[in-house]
Amino acid sequence: MNKIEICIVCYNYQRRLIMYLSSLVQQVDPPEFIINIAYEKGNGNPDVETIVNFFEQKGLKFKLTPYTHEGDLQRRGQIRNLQVENSTEDWLLFADCDHIYHPTYFNGLKKYMDDDCQNVIGCGRVYYSNMENTNRYFENLDSLYIESAYDTANSLGIIKRSALHQGAHGGFQLVTRKMIMEKCNGFYGNPKYITREGKMGENRTRSDRRFRSNIDGGAYKSKIVTDLPLQIHLEHYRIRDTDHFNMGMQR
Repeated sequence: MNKIEICIVCYNYQRRLIMYLSSLVQQVDPPEFIINIAYEKGNGNPDVETIVNFFEQKGLKFKLTPYTHEGDLQRRGQIRNLQVENSTEDWLLFADCDHIYHPTYFNGLKKYMDDDCQNVIGCGRVYYSNMENTNRYFENLDSLYIESAYDTANSLGIIKRSALHQGAHGGFQLVTRKMIMEKCNGFYGNPKYITREGKMGENRTRSDRRFRSNIDGGAYKSKIVTDLPLQIHLEHYRIRDTDHFNMGMQR
């Protein structure tokens, strides 16, 4: 069975990371996976190292990619380039640290991960929680583990749904490491164009959109999986200046 390397970036969303990892602990008979987590070393309360140590005791396996708060390393494309460089598994899943999975989600992926499968799998759908409820929940969170993470996240309320065929965020899920090497020269974000957020244009396109375009022609031409449970994507601030990070502190 092929192994998944889950690549996530956590900056100031440590408490959301707790819910994310709780949902991974609660997976029923998943394929083997390891979590490649990139984070700013020493940042946050609780800090990422404390969270990782806790979840290692619950059976999760991690590969850490710490970085310092300096220039381009704050940009997601640059950080994910480091994760690709350090990756070793056949399949890579790039996810946000505020995605929450149904307990059967990864089990449902197993039947699509075989040697005859295409190099890219687009799977599931994503819907967003209510930001006011979500922020209030995490401001009051005082635990390193959340029971029934998916149901808890679902109870925060839904304000938006996005279907995969409509170009939903998160629809692009699994890609082989081989494909990244062949289509993207081993980069998640082309060093010429790396930005975290910015005006759309030739030199300002977000690295994740450019990555999808390079891999999949920008039109989700990959193998589409529609029989998996919905993911939950917790709503968060989408601001194009440094306040994006300040407003997310400790959440």
